[in-house]
Amino acid sequence: MKDILKILDINTKKTKNIKEIVLFYPIPHAFYPLLNNDSIFLKKNSHVNHKTPHFFFLITFAMGNNGIERIYLALISHPLPLSNSSKSSVSFDASETASNLNGDYCINNNYKIFKKRPYDELISLLRGEICPFINTKGLTAFQLRVYERLKTISFGDTITYKGLSRLVNCPSPRAIGNALARNPFPIIFPCHRVIRKDGGLGGFSQGINIKKLLLKIETHN
Repeated sequence: MKDILKILDINTKKTKNIKEIVLFYPIPHAFYPLLNNDSIFLKKNSHVNHKTPHFFFLITFAMGNNGIERIYLALISHPLPLSNSSKSSVSFDASETASNLNGDYCINNNYKIFKKRPYDELISLLRGEICPFINTKGLTAFQLRVYERLKTISFGDTITYKGLSRLVNCPSPRAIGNALARNPFPIIFPCHRVIRKDGGLGGFSQGINIKKLLLKIETHN
């Protein structure tokens, strides 16, 4: 199985007709109770067989000529068409899902590539041990200042919106929240680690159920 950086590097530089790369990470069974009790997730996935679920965490890399342009996150249960659960443009028939997940990779009619990846790789991404090349040219100086500060929040730790605003010398926690809501590279810039001062999760552009899962994963690793 190829290293994730080689996958993204090859497809950025040599296979420019690949517009998105989707990586599937199986979620350990220890986290299933969290998902089974999540009314938001279950409402979107009412077909799930709760006796034998197969949950996957998806990361979609939107590829450009100058690196990764955007990252999308999603949770799915197997089998499920991605178009019903992901913010990306990826979609394929539910009957194809099993074969797509069982293989190392495949390319569908829209020139998307799919990978079934090891869970440890997801942990390495969250720890910042893997750093794919991202295109930050469209970000403002303020966004970059906020996002770079996010990378100083250690795996498993959290910070409040107000605490982050102090670190970047910004008087407005609301401005921080707005910047985080526009973060095009979640996980690379771990905005899921920013919570409210009362301990509440706050918002998350990729879905509050995903934020909850990521924090739980980090707590248990």
